[in-house]
Amino acid sequence: MALDGGGGGGGPIGVTNSFTGTGTALELIGNHCMAYSGVVSSAGGAAPLDGPALSFTTGNYYTVAQISWVEATGGADVMYLTMTMNGSIIYQGKWDPPNAPHMNDDQPVQVIIPAYTEFFIGFDSNGTGNECTVLLTGRIYR
Repeated sequence: MALDGGGGGGGPIGVTNSFTGTGTALELIGNHCMAYSGVVSSAGGAAPLDGPALSFTTGNYYTVAQISWVEATGGADVMYLTMTMNGSIIYQGKWDPPNAPHMNDDQPVQVIIPAYTEFFIGFDSNGTGNECTVLLTGRIYR
């Protein structure tokens, strides 16, 4: 048992389920969950699964979540975003700034993530690289 109060959130001693910062993991707070990628940089020119924004495996619960993202740099590169569950693609997006400048048009994306499922969101760009942030918020059911 963690001395910091545990609960997956960590934080100061005596404070449970406190936000510990950005990362690729899913954090649980009671029946709610969240994941904030922070700014993720892509190398540019690689496969669409280049830069992991979120990557986790669910436990003995299923998750109902909303996922949204934003391009942090506002560059002119074409961006690709891919979501997978257990390696199978469940969603892909492509944003071409001259032709479709708003990558937020189809957001938030609603997902149900089953128990014991590997979930991944990765993105890349076709140019010199870009930055993106991803936000997942939802509820878990045991």
